[in-house]
Formats: sequence, C-alpha cells, structure tokens
Amino acid sequence: MTPSPCTDICRLNNNGICIGCGRTKAEITVWSSASEQERESISGKASVRLKTIFDKEDMNVEGR
Repeated sequence: MTPSPCTDICRLNNNGICIGCGRTKAEITVWSSASEQERESISGKASVRLKTIFDKEDMNVEGR
C-alpha cells in the first residue's frame, strides 16, 4: 500500500500546492478514497512538484 506523502506541514503555496507533500488540494481530498494505482500516480506527481518548488526557491535565494 502506498503511504501518504503527508509530512504534517500542511500549507498551500500561491499555486495551490502543499509545500509539505507536493499534492494539490484536490489530490489531498481524494487520497482516502483513491485506488492504489491512483495513489501511486498522485505520489509520483507530488514528488516531482515538491522538487520543482524547492529548486525554484533555491534559485531565488541564490539570485539575491
């Protein structure tokens, strides 16, 4: 079973992405009723989004 990517840092950024787990509000909402295949897909997308969020923040810090 795919574990929830939740890290208990539940805050959406300006793009509606949780900065703790990388999921969208819609993905968070459907998680409990999602199939295993859907959970794997959500987790994969969230992981990519989270990396993108922090890569952009790192670029902003370095650019100052």
